[in-house]
Amino acid sequence: MKVKELVDICADPKCESFIYKGQIAWQHGPDHYCTINCFLRETQKK
Repeated sequence: MKVKELVDICADPKCESFIYKGQIAWQHGPDHYCTINCFLRETQKK
């Protein structure tokens, strides 16, 4: 069984899903988001 390497946790407080090595993710500054929906929800708040 292959073990997934944890890279980060989604910066969206409503999600906070794990982000694994090789997974497509979005970055905004130091924050990482697991889906485009999480990314847009957080970056369009401001």
